[in-house]
Parts: sequence; structure tokens; C-alpha cells
Amino acid sequence: MTKQKLRLWLEQNKVFFEIFSSVLLGIAGIFVAYASYHVSESQLEVSRVATEPHFYVDKLLFRNPETEKFDEEELYLHNVGAPAHNISAKLRSFITVDLFDASYKPVVVPVLGYFPGQFPTNAPTGLIATFRGHLNNQLAAELHFSILDPEKMKGRPFFDHTLFSIVEVSYQNALGQDRKVYFRNTSQISPEAAQHLLNLHEEKQPLELSTITVDSLMAAVNEQGSL
Repeated sequence: MTKQKLRLWLEQNKVFFEIFSSVLLGIAGIFVAYASYHVSESQLEVSRVATEPHFYVDKLLFRNPETEKFDEEELYLHNVGAPAHNISAKLRSFITVDLFDASYKPVVVPVLGYFPGQFPTNAPTGLIATFRGHLNNQLAAELHFSILDPEKMKGRPFFDHTLFSIVEVSYQNALGQDRKVYFRNTSQISPEAAQHLLNLHEEKQPLELSTITVDSLMAAVNEQGSL
């Protein structure tokens, strides 16, 4: 094709090229806008995370120098994220009883007295609260050995049990938004799972850990039925 014919062909298709160029520029603009949107979303998420505290829970067993046993257990609530305000922590304890029977699901029984003492620091970060109980781990061990005692079991089939606590943390973040997080022992759980257990603690008569027996525990299990 000669230069003259090429120039003529380009002049004849000028409108087509202008339209095609405009479309390409429009598509490129959409991609740029889309990428910018995602960058903005990412920046917003980073900013949101930066305003949120990060709570976690841990436990510590204490050895009694007189008995040489780990009689005491404490639970600690920490915040290692952004400062939080108006922090309120609520703890409730439970026993899960597994009867090892296919016709029954494990039953959750509310308990009092495992961590009855709460000591908040009123700090926005760091150690937020300590939960304590008097000889609480010893009481838990005594219950465990009662279940292994044939005399106290009175011919009942052996069952397994697990003590655990739910911690509900209410707070206000740096943006003034009210938030809640929940822990089962040291693991964070969903609000739905936690609320079900907290409601159970309010609706059922909890057992006192210091006076609990195999009989009283099994009575509570029979009263509550399978969950």
C-alpha cells in the first residue's frame, strides 16, 4: 500500500479511530477508578483496624508452697491493640457433662464460684482485668476425683466433665462505637454461641463449685435434659 493510499484510508476511517480511542480511554478510566476504589477500601480497613483494640485472655496456675499443689488458677484479660474506653467484663462459668450415651448430647450446667473475684485496672490498654477464685483449681480437682470414686458414683456409669468460662467484654472504640467480644476460656467465639450460654446462666439455677457433689450435678443434668 502506497503512502498516499494509506493516508487516504486513515482519513476515511478517522471517525472510527476517534470512537475506538474514546472507548479505550473510557475502559481504562473504569479500571483506574476500580483500582482506586479498592485502594481506598484497603486504606479504610487499615484505619478501622487501627482504631480497634485487640483483646485476649490467658490463664495461670499457681503452686501452693505448703501443699506443693496447683490449688489456684487466675484468668487475665489483656488489650494489646488500640485504646478502648468504658470497658466492662463479665465472666460466667459452666460444666459440660458428657454421659457417653449416644441418645444424649453433652449437657451444659451453669456454675458459680470458680472466678468470683474480678479486679479491673481501668486501663485502656495492657492488663484490663484479673479474675480470681479461692482454691478454685483445688475445688475442680476434688469434683474430678469424686466422679472417679465408685462410692460417690453409687453405681452410676462413668461420665466426663469439663469446666469452662465465658468472658463478655463490652467497650467503646476510638470512634465512639460500642462493641462486644466473647471468649470461651482463652479462645474467641461468636456472639451467638456466647449469648446462648450467658442466657442459660441467667435462666438456670447455677451450682456452687464449693458445695457441688456428684448427686447435685447429676440432678442438674437430669433437670436440664439434653442440649
